[in-house]
Amino acid sequence: MAELTTLARPYADAAFQYASEAGQMESWDKALRFLAAVVRDQEAQVLLSNPEIDKGAKLGFLRDLAKDLLNPQMQNFLALLLENDRLELMPEIQALFEARKRGLEGQIEAVVSSAVALNESQLGNVKSALKRRFGREVILETRVEPDLIGGMIIRAGDLVIDGSVRGQLEQLGNTLRS
Repeated sequence: MAELTTLARPYADAAFQYASEAGQMESWDKALRFLAAVVRDQEAQVLLSNPEIDKGAKLGFLRDLAKDLLNPQMQNFLALLLENDRLELMPEIQALFEARKRGLEGQIEAVVSSAVALNESQLGNVKSALKRRFGREVILETRVEPDLIGGMIIRAGDLVIDGSVRGQLEQLGNTLRS
């Protein structure tokens, strides 16, 4: 996943910079969301990943699907991704674009994974602590991962806080091995 992020970052940065300078943040956001959903779709993947289908035909397919969403600059961006065989990065590009957009809006997204579902009070405490740490509004996404055994893992931006029992056991095992 880190490799996908590394490959997608220059494209996301370029799209964000253009959208910001052109005052088209919302239209780019909407188009990238749609295109990311298309690239994730299994039926579309059959066509888009087929090396026997011309890149121009793939671009035409995507233009037809997103006809009202794509301005000429977005079409050029899409053509560039197809030309460089980077269309599969679209979901990651969209996620990075959205993260930068949220940063501009004074927000940060955090993913909280826990062994059991957290109640509203616990989520409020996590959200408050992250808001103090980042000085931004926090948008929480929660995931239940029973294999954590207990505790939680929080991912926000480049920060990862592993307070899970599984993480502590792995750390203990690494310490004992060294």
